[in-house]
Parts: sequence; C-alpha cells; structure tokens
Amino acid sequence: MNNYSDSFFLVLEKQVEAGSHFVSDDENLQFRTNRTAKLKVLDAINMVRNDYVNQSINKERYEFLFDKLLKIITKNTGCAEDLEIFEEILDELFDKGLIDEKIYRKYIYESPAARWL
Repeated sequence: MNNYSDSFFLVLEKQVEAGSHFVSDDENLQFRTNRTAKLKVLDAINMVRNDYVNQSINKERYEFLFDKLLKIITKNTGCAEDLEIFEEILDELFDKGLIDEKIYRKYIYESPAARWL
C-alpha cells in the first residue's frame, strides 16, 4: 500500500508537466514522451484501484485519489495531442468500468482542450 503523500502527487504532477512541455525536433519523440508521462498517472490510478479492491483504502479515499489523479492529466491537456492521450486513458478506464460516459465527458470538458470541442 502507498500512503499517497503530497510528495507522491507532486512528483507525478512534475513528471506530467515535463512530458507535456517536452520539445523536440522529432514530433514522434515529443508525443511518446508526453504519452509516457501521462500513462504514469494511469499506472497510479491502477495502483489506487488495487488498494481499494484489497481494502487497503476505503471508498471515499479511493474516489478522492482517483479524482486527484485524473485532474493532473486534465490540467495538462491543452492541445489535440494531449486530448488524444487523455482520451486513450479515459477509454481504458471506461472499458474497465471505472468511469461511465457522464464522468468521461466531465473530465474532457474540464480540460483546457475543451475549447476546441
């Protein structure tokens, strides 16, 4: 079990921000770096989910952590490529039954990229 301290979230948020702002002449490298950083949030969501399933954390804590993790990505979704990555993550969560269509749309429309929708 992870204690999910503030430093845990700070490190993850810095990684996502760094991936989102990574610049390279190689657009594929830039996209992969951004995607890899954001997929770390998905890994953290899966870890939180496992802790909930294993009863290491209660439902309220799980929901709080789940939301906090998705907001890290939401905050760092400002362009079409970011939105593509975010949708990939949300699709996986939807396919696993962890979010429904209403929650899916909520996070998409809370992102800075929503201005393009």
